[in-house]
Amino acid sequence: MANYVRHARGGHQTHGIVARGRVYRVWLVLLVLCIGGCSAPGPAIKFSTIANAPPAAIETGERIAADPEAFLREVRERCDGLAAYEVDFYKQERLGLFVKKLQPEEHMRVKFRAQPFSVKMTMLNEDHEFAETLYVEGENDGKLRCRRRKGLLGGRPPIQDFPPDFAVAFGRSINPITDFGVARLMQRVLQTLEEARAAGAGPEVVYRGIAELQYDALPVHHVSLQYPATAPIPSLKVDLLFLVDTLLPAASYVRPGGERLQGRYIYMRFDLHPKFGDGAFELSEDGEARTP
Repeated sequence: MANYVRHARGGHQTHGIVARGRVYRVWLVLLVLCIGGCSAPGPAIKFSTIANAPPAAIETGERIAADPEAFLREVRERCDGLAAYEVDFYKQERLGLFVKKLQPEEHMRVKFRAQPFSVKMTMLNEDHEFAETLYVEGENDGKLRCRRRKGLLGGRPPIQDFPPDFAVAFGRSINPITDFGVARLMQRVLQTLEEARAAGAGPEVVYRGIAELQYDALPVHHVSLQYPATAPIPSLKVDLLFLVDTLLPAASYVRPGGERLQGRYIYMRFDLHPKFGDGAFELSEDGEARTP
């Protein structure tokens, strides 16, 4: 589970929750639920099942259904092996310092590199205040670099540096940029599962069949995790979607404490063999965001 099982935390790095004498690290996205007010629940989440899926996908689905948790571990290993990729990333989160509201969806094209951990986001929403966001581990004193979309009085858009968790601290994002990526998503999913199980409150992990991704009508395998009321995060529900062709994460939906959506993250149009040039993880010099 943007791009939350952070995808469910995403997102994003973790917070400690004391339960039964132990400290359980959980996703930032879940801790945020304990703060602030309420807002309208938003549209219902529905997953459309594909009746006539390809035979190979059905066969894979039968294997997943036999042991969905083992499948999640396979996906984690697959994601851990990705050295670099580009992907369209959509995220929608319930945000606010005091009153939480489901925000408009954000769409960005993201360049990702595992070593050194590097993320460059080109914001495709024309009304987004930032055009580009960049983080490279070990550079710029560990700070995030952001280029605003517009400059003062028509001047060149300025570049500003922020701590990587700045947006989280001010209620602008659930997850920091340092939590981005499908590898960290799957690590969080399984870490939370294992910690809850160690506390005797493991989730019900169920294969729901072959569904249709919200965008482009792509076929995806649907796995859900439902945590009991006795879990460190009560009644957490996570829906994970995996692309049929690559078995990489395609989306995650997180609904802590009920049915109300806290975060939705979608990964689409992966390029698993990107040709990154020397300037791939730099901000553009002319102040214009590059169109992917």
